[in-house]
Amino acid sequence: QLKSIVIPEGVECIEDYTFNGCKLLSNVTLPKGLITIGNYVFEDCISLEEIELPEKLENVGNSGFANSGLKEVVLPEGLKILKYNVFESCKQLESVYIPASLDGAGYYGVFADCPNLKTVTFEEGITTIPENIFAEAYISEIEIPETVTKIEKHAFRDCTQLKSIVIPDGVDCIEDYTFYGCKVLSDVSLP
Repeated sequence: QLKSIVIPEGVECIEDYTFNGCKLLSNVTLPKGLITIGNYVFEDCISLEEIELPEKLENVGNSGFANSGLKEVVLPEGLKILKYNVFESCKQLESVYIPASLDGAGYYGVFADCPNLKTVTFEEGITTIPENIFAEAYISEIEIPETVTKIEKHAFRDCTQLKSIVIPDGVDCIEDYTFYGCKVLSDVSLP
């Protein structure tokens, strides 16, 4: 019946399944030096509505926060890797901030089945929309920053609610299957 936890400074990795299924967990303080959140760590923590991710965090494992109660996610600017389904089925998630530092593969379904995700903000200066980052997300529109030059494969695959998108003039590469399965996409502005 864990409701609150402060993870002490010095902890660099939270191992797989550590808080998985802690349905009453609503308050988590992470150490500033945390580098890795393992697989399924906060999955099914339905009372966890907010969490401050530390600046040194570099990777989050499979389903790290899946089916949690998060409403907003600000990914730290040093984050490099998000694994599969990290925020899948976060039904209350409304907004997310994406840093330019993301460079690892394995993003499939990161925001899948998040029906209230409406606001996506990218770090200024981002040049690449990562592979699979929004696959199966419910977003209906998205504004791609002017600094983007590449949209990687499957970035918006199966976004069945995506209606419009503006591709900035600087984009010189849109990889395979980027918009595959976007059945209602009707307004596309290309450079």
